[in-house]
Amino acid sequence: GKIVLNLPGFCAKELADLATAMILGLIRNTAYYDREIRKGKWPKCQYLLPGDVRQMTLGLYGFGAAGRYLHDIFHGGFGTKVIACDPYVTEDVKRRYPDVEFVEFN
Repeated sequence: GKIVLNLPGFCAKELADLATAMILGLIRNTAYYDREIRKGKWPKCQYLLPGDVRQMTLGLYGFGAAGRYLHDIFHGGFGTKVIACDPYVTEDVKRRYPDVEFVEFN
């Protein structure tokens, strides 16, 4: 009694936007600082200082529409190196993204 649809590309930009927000939140630990500041505390970094996203490598498992948008955001916006594992990506797509290093899962 359930309808299941395959809608390639549906909400791909929105997915990439949300993934970007979550990735940047993890890098900068924004949820922790938000919680602590709301408690009236002003915490200093007690752990490893976060790296510069411009010097990181973003690894994507799958290079469909959302993965390509993530590439555009991180590589185009920050200059982040992007690697991707997708056994189904076509040679045409690989040619259109020469700055992506396509790797095996292992």
